[in-house]
Amino acid sequence: MLFDVPVHELTAGDGDKALLTADGGRNRGHGADFGHLKNRLRLRSGGRYAMIGRNGCGKSTLLRALASGTLPEWPGSIRTFLVEQDHRIDPGQQVIEAVLSADSRVSDLQAEAARLERESAEARESATERLCEIYEALEELDAESEGLRRHRVEAILGGLGFTAEMQGAAVGELSGGWQARLAMASALFVEPELLLLDEPTNHLDLYSIDALSDALERFAGGIVLVSHNASLLEKVARDVYIVSGAKRTVQRFDGTVDEYLARVLGR
Repeated sequence: MLFDVPVHELTAGDGDKALLTADGGRNRGHGADFGHLKNRLRLRSGGRYAMIGRNGCGKSTLLRALASGTLPEWPGSIRTFLVEQDHRIDPGQQVIEAVLSADSRVSDLQAEAARLERESAEARESATERLCEIYEALEELDAESEGLRRHRVEAILGGLGFTAEMQGAAVGELSGGWQARLAMASALFVEPELLLLDEPTNHLDLYSIDALSDALERFAGGIVLVSHNASLLEKVARDVYIVSGAKRTVQRFDGTVDEYLARVLGR
């Protein structure tokens, strides 16, 4: 089990709109019940989940809550990566550098170490303790050398169709579809335990969707996917959670993605 957390009392905006409640909107004011059990999210390690519901029911808010790590009973050791519908990347940044910087824990430590190492011998002496702390932290993170990290990024980008020329271009020169691929490359580079995807096929053509599906099938961690693309859901997800804005619940569907789609789409 990756985690088992309550997701009731989830709110949107400034906290004034309740999206999920403990009892699904039933029995308000009538004491405790066991309805909150339907508003627990139980995900297993490496599981592939589709999060399905009407627009505006709270799926994106739920993904952001998972990414924030602030839900009650959240296990702090889990590393997540959220690719939002409008995943913003600095348009002036070089493509390959954008992916490298996605792993902020390592890139921030390496940048600080490089700055300290460039300082004069006198200043460096006073920074020795901090450098030792940085190197220990990098070792704990099992950080690769800069050359190996860059090589891995090049391989990931190449697998998603980026040419060498495109990898050296500025992010702002890419179309919306290629920027969506870039966001996916960042997620694959970070290698989170749980990848959260909010409508990742927006701006993508059929070829790009196929490339995304292939990349997700190779991804080793867990996935929570919000998408209206039935083909992507079939290829990537195995289990289904249904988010209901009207009932204010999130419930596990008793069956597979294929069975859910067969029921909904009449396949």
